[in-house]
Amino acid sequence: MGTYQHITLCIICKNFRSSSIGSTIAAVVVVVVVVVVVVVVVVPVEVVVVVVVIVVHLVVVIVVTLIIVVVVASSSSRSSTSS
Repeated sequence: MGTYQHITLCIICKNFRSSSIGSTIAAVVVVVVVVVVVVVVVVPVEVVVVVVVIVVHLVVVIVVTLIIVVVVASSSSRSSTSS
């Protein structure tokens, strides 16, 4: 799991290194990882499973939203430069 997260972080860093969105995503990912570690250490397993399911859903929604925002931003910047 740790390796997977590390690879994901590398991909995110490479894709968004130049933009301010990238630093925001990196900060959010770090916070999420820290929170997950704390929760796993402190809270019982059943609660962790529920929280993980909720977090996964939230992450999917956030990723889809970010993709939409990036696509809209890139298309709007293209149209503004062409006109």
